[in-house]
Amino acid sequence: MKLLSLPAKRLGLVTEKGILLLPKGLAQSIKELIEGGEKVLAQVHTYSSQATDFVAETSLGLGPCVPDLGKIVCVGLNYHRHAAEAGMAVTKMPIRFSKYSNSLAARIIEIEKLGQLRNKFIQKS
Repeated sequence: MKLLSLPAKRLGLVTEKGILLLPKGLAQSIKELIEGGEKVLAQVHTYSSQATDFVAETSLGLGPCVPDLGKIVCVGLNYHRHAAEAGMAVTKMPIRFSKYSNSLAARIIEIEKLGQLRNKFIQKS
């Protein structure tokens, strides 16, 4: 089973016929599908076997693969490059930092780096 996380908390099932948008009564995120267990998974299978309304993937915007996370804790393993991008000094140990769930993006979404954002705002001042 292949799934797509879509904006506005929607979940799509990838099929040979196209993308099947799961209705509001079924899981609306990967997290809900996992939490629903075998019961919800069986409902998705039943729904998909009877469905006729499919859409092309190219007509959909994508969301983050797991959009409803709680706390995201990161370790800057490639922090030398990040430090250079941000104009910061390199420390002896990688830094730990957190991210909010609204910082997640889908594939194909371009994320501006800190240095790009800083330059953008400095140029406007």
